[in-house]
Amino acid sequence: TWERYDWFYLDRPHAYRTDTPVRAVISFYLAIDDHDIPGAYGLLSSALRSAQPYEAWAVGYVTTLAVEVGVVHEIARSGGTARVAAQVVSYDNVDGRVVARLWDVEWTLGQTENGWRLESATAELLDEWELKYYRR
Repeated sequence: TWERYDWFYLDRPHAYRTDTPVRAVISFYLAIDDHDIPGAYGLLSSALRSAQPYEAWAVGYVTTLAVEVGVVHEIARSGGTARVAAQVVSYDNVDGRVVARLWDVEWTLGQTENGWRLESATAELLDEWELKYYRR
């Protein structure tokens, strides 16, 4: 089964919840899907942001048309560190074609005074296909 997270109300600006590790991961992908790349970058840990400046990091999302996240669940927690697994479908414009990719992603998050922040991720590509028709 697959659940898909999306905004119930389209009012902006959106509030990205980070009070739990799961909500922080969902918020990250909702920000990317909403093309709020600065908002997604703000959900990364300060160490991750200092390792890669915004301009260099944001280039990775230039061709992203949409992102869906589902099957999000916490798999471990110890003190102020948690691991969250999710499946992500990304839709990218690749030379004028829309390519969908299904990823199995695992995030490590750290708890801060401002909520949970994404520290590092591993991603495994599970499937890739071209969409003959794409409507957003």
